[in-house]
Formats: sequence, C-alpha cells, structure tokens
Amino acid sequence: MNGIGTPNKLLGLFGFGNMNVALDKIAKRRGTPLPGSTSFVVDDYRAPDQPMLDEMTAAALRVLARDRDGFVLMVEGAHIDKQSHAMDAERAIGDTLEFDRAVEVARRFADKADDTLIIVLADHECSGFSIIGALAGTVENLQNLPQTT
Repeated sequence: MNGIGTPNKLLGLFGFGNMNVALDKIAKRRGTPLPGSTSFVVDDYRAPDQPMLDEMTAAALRVLARDRDGFVLMVEGAHIDKQSHAMDAERAIGDTLEFDRAVEVARRFADKADDTLIIVLADHECSGFSIIGALAGTVENLQNLPQTT
C-alpha cells in the first residue's frame, strides 16, 4: 500500500461463481425481498455483500490511474446477455442500467484526463426476447379483435 490508502494492485473476488444481477444485489442493500420471495438471492449464493459494477469500475480506475504508462480496463455487463437468454426482462434491464452507471464512472474519469478513450460496445446480439405473433394491419384492427384467454 502507498501512504494515501490506494493499493498498488487490486483483486476482487466476490462470489463462488457468477456474481448476482443488479436487481438482486439492490434488493439486499435495501433490505426488501423481491415480490414473492422471503429471502435474498445473494444470501442463497452465500455472497451477500457484492459490489455494483460502477463501484468496481471506480475502484479499478483509482488503482490503474497510478500507472504512468497508461492502462486498458475492460468492464463487462455480462448478465445483460445471460438474462436476455433467460428472457428475464427485469434483470436484463436492471443490469443494463447498472452497466450504464459504470460507463458514467468511466466518462467522469475521462473528463478529467485528456488522454483517455472510452469504447462501449456489445459483445454480440443474442436475438433479444421472443415476440410471439405479429401485427397484421393497423392498431385499430387489433383493438377490434375479439378477446381471447
């Protein structure tokens, strides 16, 4: 460690496998189980105090910024893809928002450094969520169709 409290190296190990999604981490932080649940998913995974992606990004930037030769930092919102495959819209959207906050942390860092480039991209398209059916005709025609169960 140096004298100002920022380590020279940093390693974060926060779970026994994949970290939990933002929705589940936030539920634990708020102390409010998700609807239909009496426990917290992060507790079930025995990792109740996982950091958010923006917090990890900020910690990494504090350490990496000390390198006079520069650095490359790759930050991934991996659960956006995983939750999209599972068609879990709530968790996919929550992790997209979490990733957006991490990008904002990087953007604020870059605003203070004149030699920083941020590239944001998707690793691949996972064909999104399945949409069953299609609209043939107008919305008015759709509204006039008989209701079904």
